[in-house]
Formats: sequence, C-alpha cells, structure tokens
Amino acid sequence: MGLTLIYPNSQLLRDRGPHLWRAADDDPQLNIRRFPGGPRYVVVELEAVDAPLSPCVYLSSHIGFDEERRAPLSGGSGALVVIDLAGSNAAHGARLDPNDVRGVRFRMRWWRRRSRTGLRSLLLARMRAHPELAPEIVGGGETGVFDGFGARLRSFGGGLTADLDGIWALAKALDPPPPPVGVEISFLAPIYNAPAEHLENLLGSFLQQAPGAELILSDDGSTRTETLEWLTVQSARSNVTVLRNLENRGIAAATNAALERARGTWIGLIDHDDALAPHAIAQLRRAIRDMPRLQFLYTDEVIADAAMKPISIFLKPAFDPVLLSGVNYVNHLSLYRAERLRTLGGLSGGFHGSQDYELLMRYCRGLTASEIAHLPYPAYVWRQHADSVSHAGVEGAVAAARRALALHMAPTLGPIAIRPALQADLHRVDPQDAPRPSISAIVPNRDSPKLIGRVLADILEGSDRPDETIVVDNGSVDPETLALYRRHEDQGNLRVDITPEPFNFARMVNRGAAMARSETLLLLNNDIAVLEPGWLTEMTHCLRYPGVGIVGARLLYPDRRLQHAGVVLGLGGYAGHWFYKAVEDAPGPMGRLQVRNSMTVVTAACMLVTRTCWEALGGMDEETFAVAYNDVDLCARARAAGFGVVWTPFATLMHHESVSRGSDMFGASAARFAREKAALAMRHDTANFEDPCYNPWWSRWHSEPRLQRRTTLPAARVFMGMADWK
Repeated sequence: MGLTLIYPNSQLLRDRGPHLWRAADDDPQLNIRRFPGGPRYVVVELEAVDAPLSPCVYLSSHIGFDEERRAPLSGGSGALVVIDLAGSNAAHGARLDPNDVRGVRFRMRWWRRRSRTGLRSLLLARMRAHPELAPEIVGGGETGVFDGFGARLRSFGGGLTADLDGIWALAKALDPPPPPVGVEISFLAPIYNAPAEHLENLLGSFLQQAPGAELILSDDGSTRTETLEWLTVQSARSNVTVLRNLENRGIAAATNAALERARGTWIGLIDHDDALAPHAIAQLRRAIRDMPRLQFLYTDEVIADAAMKPISIFLKPAFDPVLLSGVNYVNHLSLYRAERLRTLGGLSGGFHGSQDYELLMRYCRGLTASEIAHLPYPAYVWRQHADSVSHAGVEGAVAAARRALALHMAPTLGPIAIRPALQADLHRVDPQDAPRPSISAIVPNRDSPKLIGRVLADILEGSDRPDETIVVDNGSVDPETLALYRRHEDQGNLRVDITPEPFNFARMVNRGAAMARSETLLLLNNDIAVLEPGWLTEMTHCLRYPGVGIVGARLLYPDRRLQHAGVVLGLGGYAGHWFYKAVEDAPGPMGRLQVRNSMTVVTAACMLVTRTCWEALGGMDEETFAVAYNDVDLCARARAAGFGVVWTPFATLMHHESVSRGSDMFGASAARFAREKAALAMRHDTANFEDPCYNPWWSRWHSEPRLQRRTTLPAARVFMGMADWK
C-alpha cells in the first residue's frame, strides 16, 4: 500500500505547546511526497500565534518547485488548505510554506485522507471547530467534493500575470471617476520608424481606457513605409492626433512638437513601444481629483518582454530626491502639469537616452513635498527588447544621465563629482571641497576588550577618523579593558566616562551626547569593525542633501551577508531590516541597495546625527526604550519633525550583532523587550503605518519584498518628512 509522506524541513521546528511550530529562518517548509497508491488528499490547518500568516503552496513537476508555480493562500489569522495530489500537476509532490518570518510561531496540524467521503467528514469537523475558515483547494483533481463548503479554488502557475490580474481587477471594480470636461490628460508619444505591431499595442491600450485623455503621435521624420501607412490610418480618430515632422530631430524635439498641440491640463510621456496598463487613466484621474495641489504624479510599472508578456514589476517608494540622485527610479509613468512644463521649455536636447531623467530633475526643483505624489498602481507596461534604449544605448544613456546630474544637483550640493555607484551604470554624487562638520564618536561599552579594542583602533588610528571619541562605560572591571582605555587617553584622542549602572543603551548614548563638543554625533556600537577607508566622509556627504538629520551605513555580518540596509517601519508589525541576510551584492528593487536611499529608520549601530536634529528631538527616550527600538523611535520622531534619514551603501562596516550584550529572548530581558516592543507599536502605530520608503503592494511579513494580495487599491501618497527640493 502506498504512502503519502509529510515532513518539515530543517527550518520548521516544533515549539512548546500543542501543535505549536516555529520558523527558524524565513523559509520554513512542510514537504509532501505521494507514492503510488498513497492517500490523495492532505489537509493542513494553520492558526496564527505571533503574527499574521502568509502561506502558499507549491505543486512540483519534474523540474521541482518554482515561484511561477505557486498558489498563495488567504493567510492572516489562519488557513484550512486541501492539497489534492491527484493528476500530473502534483505528480512529484507538494510543499506548503506556512510563513516567511524568522522566529514567528503558529499552530499547524495535518491529516491524510484517501477518499472523498473521508475528506468531507474531516472538513465538516474542522469547520465546526473553526467556522471562520473556508477550505482553500490546491491541486488538479475534482472540485465537486467541496460543494456546500464555500470553498475557494486556488490555481497555481499564474505567477506575476495572476498577481497583476488581481491588481487590475480591483481597479475595474471601482466606480469610474466623474466624467471629465474635455481633455484632462494628453499622452505624448514620439515615433521614428516604429514597427506597426508596437504602435498597435500602444494604441489598443489607449483605446481601452476611460475617457478624458488624448494620444498625440508625433512622427519624427520616419522613412519606414510600414510606420507611415499605419499613422495615415489613425489620422481619422477623434481622440488621436498624428503629427508629421518632416525631419528627424530626436526624441526631445518630437515630444516638444506634441506638447505644443496638447489640449490636456496634464501631460504624460509615453514611448512608442510601450503601453498603458488596464484602467490606468481612471486611476490617474482619481489621484488628480483627490490631490488638487499636485504638480507631478508618477506610478509603478510593469516590465514586459518583446511579446509584452510581464516578466517583472517596478514597485516604487514615495518621492525621494536622494534615491533619484542615484537612479531614475521614477521613470514611467509620469504626469506633468502642462502649464509648468511649457514654462520650463519642455524636454531639453543633448540628453538622449536620459531626457526624461533630466526633465524630472529640472521640473521638480522648487516644488514642495506635498506637490509630488506617487500612485502605487502599475499603470504602465514597459517593453524591453533588443532595440530599446535600455538595452542598445546603455553607455550613452548613462553618460547623459551624469551630465544631467552634474547640471541639476550642483545647485543643491555645491561642486560635485559623479562616479559609478556599486552598480556601474548607476550613480554616486559626491560633494567636492565641502568642509566636513566636526564629529564626536560615542561608543557604549562594558568590558569586551577584544571588541572595544578593535573598534577604537579602527576609529582612532584609521585614515578617516572622528574629531573626538567618547566611550560611555556602564561599569567595566576587566583589567585589559581599563588598560586599553588608559593607553588611548594618554594619547589624547579618547575620553572615557565610567558610571556603574544597569545596561541602558539609550541613557549611555544620551550621556555621551551631553559630553560631546562637535556639530555631529556618530553613534557606534562596540562590535563594529571598519572595512574600508572613507566611510565617515561618505556619511557626512549624505548630510549635504537638504534637510537630512540622520545617516546610516551599510552593515555586513562576518560572512558578508547584509545585516543592515535600512529599516522599514511596520515590517513584521513593528520594524524590521529589509533584505536581512541577503547576499552582499544584492541589488534590491531598481538597484536601491547599490545607491543612497532615504529610509524611515536606520540602525544606531552606526548612525551619524546632526546636533540640530539631536537637540530638536531631545535625544533618545531612555525611559521607554532603554535597550530595544530606541533608534527606531529616534528616527521615526526625526521623520515626523521634518528631518531626512538617509542610508548609504558607500559606507560599509562589519557588525558582530549583539555579541557583547547577549539575547533578548529569555528571562527579564524578554519581559523588557516585550514592553519596549509594545511601546513602539503604540507610539508609532506600527501595525498600520505605511512606510513611504516601502511600496504598499509589498508584504509586511517578508524581509525581501514580495507581492501581497490586497482588498483595496492604495491611494496616491507624498513623502511627508522630506525637505522640499530647492
């Protein structure tokens, strides 16, 4: 008689309590293998304990498990999933991933059933015990057995296409916005010898939209018969205008010719080989209606292959000038006020391949944060193919982008040099000859001579050093540590304050800040090691961006995986490091881990704070957040007070996290940690906080962003707390 085996992987551990399990890392798996003649059905019941669940099922084929062959479940407080192992879809077994959050506990039970009768009896019993759960079915067998259960059939294999269909279905379900008076949005498309198939895709996507827009096709002296014949046919359409420019003058000139003819209040720039996503115009008009002060609006975008099949999606943060100085993450789709765009002269020549990047920086200068919004809706489909600029003209586009940066960032940052970022085709804008502010390093410590000896050697004897270093010690007695202090104090570049008291990180930092004499404060853990020269100068460079009060560094574990690339407020329900333990050179979405970013929070393990910001906030809250979350609270309050927080990958250090302090998971430390965690949630409403540096379509329960299902479309948002870009 055959078997159906069910076995957890090494990251799914039993915990104390009935049916209680725990995720040892962010990839726990329940593996299921059916042998010939084995039970057909596996039923798994999940119940959340510590945090909402985000389970999914994979059905395997001969090539194994694949992200394109997954069935996401409803999750949340619980799930009752039926995996039907019949048929070719699950011929090689299945896998259930209960959650993707390290340390989270949940209850999990499973059963095997051979027959439909046995399955129905089990489901009736489980639904009586948990009436809030409806069975979710994954697999290739019959569904009639589930009649009367209110069951939901979960298909697999949809991948990104299914996710996008779900997003666009939410848009379709909304009531359409009020009818427009005339043309509200003009889409401008420069054309030169474009294939008729590409043009047909663009036109078709436009004609399927809500009313209130026009499409202007500006031909730039095409000579291709196919292109010219197609344009002739479209000339009779009422909401499509075809312009015939007799000579080829380039994208900027063709776009500007269309701008002269545009009737809309808003201008959208669109490429001839791309397309509008379903319901794009309705969603754009909704955002415009809801935010009447807007001057600029941009959306998320879908990346498609040459056949317009979705292959990726760019989900963006709210507007961030710091990130924009490293990569044109805004890109498509962007809407500009026609009046302002005309006043600025439209697109500039001489920036081929990056003309939209140059326009974006020039257009947004002088706007307030509340006049620039991000609409988290994939309103644009960007086709990537062999002839597109993104593939064929990378070197020229990068050179043009750096000319634009040199032109438009210098008024903000002063004299600058533009260099490659960690990813060579992205950008690093470095101020030149700017006076460095004075820096006081504050290092909390107790004993730990190897750790404190290493960090002091790095910052006192390295080439890039603070102006003064202050060790705040809560009671060292180790002779080696005390001798080390005396040696450096005798050299005149260290001050040590030893005050025996229980460990309170926030109080120690506050004590050091009160002793400091400099314009900026460098908070530095004793378990940090410097990896490269220039790290501290780089952090001061980030203070040149307008309004920035706090800067954080990139931190690696000793195995060179990422420990800190910024902290997302609300991740995991509280606050979490995104891309935690990712490989060192992980690019992140749109290369965000390779360039400077604004973040809502950075860790105090290595944090540079201006004196102005520190004093405005009153330092760390040592009463509420003695040990944990004091840096999260500090950064969140800084954001609320209008100070920018920046993370940079160009300052990289090693962090032996909590080596000297120990764990927060046991005894009195666990109780204190729970209190501080609850205080963070209450003060900053982390359960509901929408981090502007994060996209609302990303799950809050994964350190590496992935799409989540929503029941509503997120609204357009501005980046509150960001200084205006003067």
